[in-house]
Amino acid sequence: MPTKKTLKTEALNKEIVFTFKDEEFVLPPHTTWPLDALEAYEEGKILKLLKAVFGDEQYGRIKNVCANWPELNEFVVAAFQAAGVDPKD
Repeated sequence: MPTKKTLKTEALNKEIVFTFKDEEFVLPPHTTWPLDALEAYEEGKILKLLKAVFGDEQYGRIKNVCANWPELNEFVVAAFQAAGVDPKD
């Protein structure tokens, strides 16, 4: 369930800033995501989705802090939590 803060941030179309492994990442508002991101989501292509949503610079940093699948999964969970969404839902 999204938090009130997350709903407000989303309603105001603001970026969500979160930290993962001492690196700061900025999750752009979903309303700005390119169609490539939606396509990747529909196709279940998580890496393509992350690159489309976060952009080349942040995606490069994601690859630097996530050396394997479990670490990438932790990153995705951290991004969901920053957005106020329970990844188990």
